[in-house]
This record gives sequence, C-alpha cells and structure tokens, in this order.
Amino acid sequence: MSSRTEALASRVEATTRQVIASVEPLDERQWNTPCAGEGCSVGTTVHHIGAIHGLALGLLQGLAEGQPLPAFTWDDAHAMNAQHATEFATCDKQETLDLLQQNSERAVEFIRGLDDEQLERSSPWETLAPGESFSVERIIIDDLIDHPVSHLASIRASV
Repeated sequence: MSSRTEALASRVEATTRQVIASVEPLDERQWNTPCAGEGCSVGTTVHHIGAIHGLALGLLQGLAEGQPLPAFTWDDAHAMNAQHATEFATCDKQETLDLLQQNSERAVEFIRGLDDEQLERSSPWETLAPGESFSVERIIIDDLIDHPVSHLASIRASV
C-alpha cells in the first residue's frame, strides 16, 4: 500500500462516516423527506450513494487491471438513476445504511490493495466524456468522495 492509496482509502472512509453520521439520527419522516434537487427522498439518495459505491468498485477493478471503461452515456446514467429512484423509493433505513457501509468497506479494501501504477491507469471514456481519460484515482475521487459529498449537501439542506 502506498501513501497515496492510504490517503484515498482514508478519505473514502471519512466520507462514508460523514454520510452515515448525518442520516443515522433521522426519524422516518426525515428519511422520507424529498431531497432538495435530487428528485427522490433522503433515504433513496443515501441508497443511491451506496449503490454507486458498488458500481464504482466494479469500474475500478476492471480499470486497475487494464480493461477499458464501458460504453456508458449520460442518458444511460439518467435512466439508471430514474430506475433506481423508483425501485428504492421506500428503502429501509437500516438496509440502506448497511449497503453503504458494506460497499464502502469493499471499495476501501480494494483501494488499499492498489499500487501507484494502478492508481494512474486510465482509459478514455468517449461515450461519457469525449476527449477525456479517467484514471483509477479520478474515479475514486469523483465517485467515492466527491459524489457522496455533493449528495450530502442536498440531504443536509433538506432536513
């Protein structure tokens, strides 16, 4: 484990703790409150964060092994998010927190096993961001740190 991977893993852990600490004390009414700017409830937004941790882990595993990123567009992302919001509109709080915690732990364990060379592996993602390459490190930061933090701001604004 390098100091870079440890720093990233620690940031993912801290972000997950922030999300959980912010929503764990919420009562049922707050959990089901519409989340500002999200188009779904606070609980569904938290479930989305946990689900994305699992999806990001799959991307990271492939990319770290030198596989290209999948053909995935913003239209695909919007459709996936809409389906998720419908499917998990009434998600259970404890199951959702467990999902987030478990997927975060799996991602953190994987990150800690990376070396600096793997962190730098990248692939173009022409279907999502033409002309841009995404490294393992960028996906960790974008999807496992910045993504939950942006949703956490919406959650806090809503409750």
